[in-house]
Amino acid sequence: MKYEMLMMDAKRKAREEGKTEGKSEARKEGIRTLVKNLQELGVDKENIKKRVKASYNLTSAEVEKYLTNLNS
Repeated sequence: MKYEMLMMDAKRKAREEGKTEGKSEARKEGIRTLVKNLQELGVDKENIKKRVKASYNLTSAEVEKYLTNLNS
């Protein structure tokens, strides 16, 4: 019985970790897509930074990482 409870707890924890990781990856992909689309539309870098910061509540440094990673 104790073993079964431990296994259930472990499965629940793994499921929650998976959900959290999935949400994080989806958020990152959404940010990358937004940056890419704004670049393709010809939006200047400063306006892209403003839009992404406002939409995703990021710091300037975090936004700069997305801009740099997409351009490399």
